[in-house]
Amino acid sequence: MRLELKAKGPPRPEIALTQKCRSKTKTFTRAFKSEQYIKTPWLCGCEDSNKLFCFPCLVFGACAGAGGDGESVWTDTGVDDLAHLSIKVKKHSQSRFHMLCEVQLSSIGRHDIRKALDTAYRKSIREFNERVDENRYILRRLIDC
Repeated sequence: MRLELKAKGPPRPEIALTQKCRSKTKTFTRAFKSEQYIKTPWLCGCEDSNKLFCFPCLVFGACAGAGGDGESVWTDTGVDDLAHLSIKVKKHSQSRFHMLCEVQLSSIGRHDIRKALDTAYRKSIREFNERVDENRYILRRLIDC
């Protein structure tokens, strides 16, 4: 199932996420732009809730219950604070839980190098033993003569 999710990639809908902000002198509206998906490849969105989530952390769920550091918002409730989005994205991308999920996602579906090396090692030992047996047979025949 996780391999299928990786193949499909993160859902990146056009979400209508807006937020009214106020500075000292004026009021303005921030809106989520889909270019943020390109800047942050792990970012995904939900049309129903109009919130942003972390795709690797959703797939592996490592951030859920991350221990009060605020990282579970990327998997549980979603992020909709556009005023602090860049800060939250930077903080989350440097978190230990996110990095673990990114590594797991990138390695899913790849061949395990340890298994390949183990197979090659066994094959080389088998070939070596076959050569030793053949040389012993030849040597035995020479000694008998």
